[in-house]
Amino acid sequence: MINFRKLNFILLSIFIYSCSNSSIADPRSQRWSNLYNDTEKISITYSIANKHFEDGKQRENGKLLRDAKKDFQFLVDEYQHDRSADKLKEIDQFLDEQRDYYGELIEAAKQKNYIFTTAGYYKKILNYFPEDEDAMGYQENYKTEIAKRLQTNLELGFKYLKENKFNSATRCFNRVLTFEPNSGQAKKGIKQVKYYKHKAKLLAEQRAKIQTKKVEVKEKPIQIENIKVVETEVIEEIPELSDDEKERLYKLGVAAYNRKDFLKAFDFFDSINDENYRDTIHYLTRSEEKIETLGLSDD
Repeated sequence: MINFRKLNFILLSIFIYSCSNSSIADPRSQRWSNLYNDTEKISITYSIANKHFEDGKQRENGKLLRDAKKDFQFLVDEYQHDRSADKLKEIDQFLDEQRDYYGELIEAAKQKNYIFTTAGYYKKILNYFPEDEDAMGYQENYKTEIAKRLQTNLELGFKYLKENKFNSATRCFNRVLTFEPNSGQAKKGIKQVKYYKHKAKLLAEQRAKIQTKKVEVKEKPIQIENIKVVETEVIEEIPELSDDEKERLYKLGVAAYNRKDFLKAFDFFDSINDENYRDTIHYLTRSEEKIETLGLSDD
């Protein structure tokens, strides 16, 4: 016989889990809190909080981490939930690690008088700690300089793109997105970089096949001309890599990162073209930050 209460609970759990970024998933919401017993409410709330925690770490999303912390704290306060108490400790440890990590990068950047780079790291601090006074103060003190550098990086990004310096172009656009996540020009630039980088890869593969067949051809450098930001411009979608290819690039990226070849690591992780694949976004961000701090260049 069908247990409709259990079935209803499972369906609601799936629905709330899929909508866990919205207010409907708030464990304090009267919309659903009176319909289920404490065990069911704890199960749903814990699942949502844990998903926010894992996604927050993987995507380096401070808001998701704060949402997770709020829900775990709710379970501790209302139900003395031990597993949630342990998760709160994990979140605090993770946040402390981020503060220490970016604190070291900030000191290194300040010693080199890298104002814009320092501001970018403080922006990362604000992602995790929105009310950090040092970070807010630095942003305010250098807001004019930051605005100038944002425009400079947009211009440099498109300049590097025209010169086929794809990784440098990507990093320029990413710097802009750190401060202005909704920048249409920077997003368009990133999309163009991925398209032309993919196009260059296909051309290189074609040349390799021709050489393998021992056919004589005149080598010509890859040229990308007249690249402009045009609202109506259509960029073809890049085919998604297979899981096997993503995993191959991921492993190569991790190996390069571990041997401190951050330029190569960045290239591998960027080539995956899927920031949600495993913890690609974590390694991609870390590689980029090391490149910035060390002043490395691959173009």
